Amino acid sequence: MFHVVDSWDWSGAGNINQRKRGLALASWNAASRSYNLSHRFTRSNVIERLQQRVIEAESGKLALIGMDFPFSFPFVSKGNQFLDGSLDWFEFSQSVFNLLHPNGAAASFYGTPADYGTGGYADHFAHLNKGAGIQGPNYQEVYRETELAARREGCPASSVFRLVNPMVGVQSLAGIFVLRTLLNWCKTEQYPLTLWPLGHLDREGHWSEGPELKGLKDRGVVIVESYPRLSFRRAIIEDRNNWGNIGQVNQACQNLGVIPGTISNHTSPGTADERDALIVMLHLLSPGWFSRQLCLDLLEEETHLEGIKGREVRPTSARGSQIPLNISSKEGCIFGV
Repeated sequence: MFHVVDSWDWSGAGNINQRKRGLALASWNAASRSYNLSHRFTRSNVIERLQQRVIEAESGKLALIGMDFPFSFPFVSKGNQFLDGSLDWFEFSQSVFNLLHPNGAAASFYGTPADYGTGGYADHFAHLNKGAGIQGPNYQEVYRETELAARREGCPASSVFRLVNPMVGVQSLAGIFVLRTLLNWCKTEQYPLTLWPLGHLDREGHWSEGPELKGLKDRGVVIVESYPRLSFRRAIIEDRNNWGNIGQVNQACQNLGVIPGTISNHTSPGTADERDALIVMLHLLSPGWFSRQLCLDLLEEETHLEGIKGREVRPTSARGSQIPLNISSKEGCIFGV
């Protein structure tokens, strides 16, 4: 199954080439069962790394990748359409790509007072431009269904319509730009790609909406949306600001249900961003999460990681998706909800 598990902690500020500490990576490799932590990546670096993972998947080295930003915008709460009027995520993501092209900058999307009242993005974000004291005339604090589920669990997921740099809306738009850049590249190069649960691209360049994952070995890299707060909650970590020593990591693995022996080393996170990337990576390594959240028909294999055999360890706090699949294929799904 998966040879590589990557977790990206994200920052949406600036253009695609701007260096920001928020772009941190935790990466696990099945060959050595070890992981490493690093940071100070640009978004262009991330695209290059993702392309590399897609190419490696062609030789059988499949990758499971978590990315810490909302993959989509509210759909149900906006009258079953996206802001641009599109009815499916594939069309919406191309719209975002076109708006941010060529450098992926999202910071300007909270607009100026002259933009308010025109029915576009700026109306939803105007009230957050507090420096100018502006209150947007049509603002609504709406949420995706996945964010509502997280909030019911006590995780204060913000509305994607909070788009004043560097808030979550900037992260989302910049991230969707990166996902669509990768999709467009895969389509040109005829590589498959899965963005769970939104859909998958086949080798002929056709996009199929929805979370179906049968035939996983020909779905290429699998990318899922992550949310570190939920991973900390699943791992029963109350003080996430002081987490990361070897004892705490081992306890988190036990609480999450990671199979013993999956990890052969310990690396302490050097920054808060590396810490967030690490906890999500541990969550991704949990077979309990994978089988419940993504692919229930793989339960009999007991593992989703290459070379890691053993009885599945039941996590202390397990969840499955609470979001109807016909909605999550539009809005995305924070894993572990």
